[in-house]
Amino acid sequence: MAQVSGVDEKTVKNYIEILKETFLVSVHPPWFSNRNKELVKMPKIYFSDSGVRNYFIKNFLH
Repeated sequence: MAQVSGVDEKTVKNYIEILKETFLVSVHPPWFSNRNKELVKMPKIYFSDSGVRNYFIKNFLH
């Protein structure tokens, strides 16, 4: 996300943490029976409010 947005990685982590604390997003770590694969995969971030998601991607059609 930091590479795509052009923002520092530490800043993106802080933003995600704030969104988690305000219950606007939930972060789900990957789960695999293979522990090595689980460590390599990125967690999924789900928005609880689609309006906030639309604001971030600047698309209000849905």
